[in-house]
Amino acid sequence: MRSRRALAVAALALLLAPAPAFAQDEDEEDDEFDTSYIGARLEYWYRPAMDMQVSVSGTAFAQLNPLGLTGTPLDIQDDLGVTETVTSDYMYQNGIFAGEVFIDTRWLSVSAQITPPFEYKGETTLTRTITFGGQSFQVSTPVESKFRQALAAIEVKINILNSKYVRLSPLVALHAIGVDWEIKAPQFGLAGDTSDIDTPLKWDDMSIVPYPELGAEVRLGLRKWVEVDLKGSGAYVNYYGVQGKTISLDAGVTAYPIEWVGVRLGARYTAIELESTSDDSDESYDFDVEFLGATLSVIVRFG
Repeated sequence: MRSRRALAVAALALLLAPAPAFAQDEDEEDDEFDTSYIGARLEYWYRPAMDMQVSVSGTAFAQLNPLGLTGTPLDIQDDLGVTETVTSDYMYQNGIFAGEVFIDTRWLSVSAQITPPFEYKGETTLTRTITFGGQSFQVSTPVESKFRQALAAIEVKINILNSKYVRLSPLVALHAIGVDWEIKAPQFGLAGDTSDIDTPLKWDDMSIVPYPELGAEVRLGLRKWVEVDLKGSGAYVNYYGVQGKTISLDAGVTAYPIEWVGVRLGARYTAIELESTSDDSDESYDFDVEFLGATLSVIVRFG
C-alpha cells in the first residue's frame, strides 16, 4: 500500500512539475517583447517624384462671364514645364521631412501623420491657350506655376494578431490633401489659383479635401530587433461634392540597434484622383496626382 501511495505521489509530482516551469518560460517569452508602445517617427522623404494632370475652373471673371471659365486639362510637366525638383520650408538637401506620432496597444494602434507643405515649380511659354482658376492665358504667353500641397492622415488599426513575430491589422483611416496651386503671367498681371474651388475645408491659402480609406498592415520579423512592414489602403469617395478614388502604399524594413530606437528604410506611394461634382462650373476641379519616393526614418518608442 505504501509503495503504491509513493508511486502515485511521484507520478502526480511528475505531472505537476512541468506546468509551473512552462508557465514561467511562457511569461519570460512574453516579457521579451512588449506590444504596447508610445512613440514618434521622423521621416525623410527623398525627392518624391510627382505626376499630375489637373483642370481647375474659378470665379475671377464671374462678373464678366456669368457662365464661368471651364478649366483646361493640363499635364503640368508637359504643358507648364513643372519639374520634379521639390522645395519646402521643411527639407534638407533633396528631401522633405514628415512626422508621425503613435500609440500601440495589444489590440489597438492609433497614429497621426503629417507631411508639411511642399511644392514644385515651373516656367514656360505656352504653346496653346489655357484657362486655370478663372483666368485665361493665351498662346505664347510666358507663365510661372507653383503647385504646393500638404498631406495628413489619422489611422486606427485593429490588431487581430499581435505577437513578437507578427502583427496583422485591418485599418480605417482619414486622409486629407491640401492644395495651393497657382499659374500666373507676371508680364500681363494675370493669376489663377485654387482659392475658389469647392472643397469641404479651407485653411490659410489651402483648399483641403479629406477622404476616408480602408486597408490593412502586416509586420513580420523578430520584432524586438527587426521587422518588415507593408501597409496598403484605398477608397472610392462620393460625398460633399467630391468624387474619386485614392490609393496609399507604404513598405519598409526597420532595425532596432537598441530596443527603443529604430532606423527604417522604405518607400511611399500616394495616388489621388478626385473631381468636383458641383453644378457650379465656376468652382469645379479635376485632378489626378501621384507621389512616389524613398524614405528614411528614425523611430523612438517607449514601452
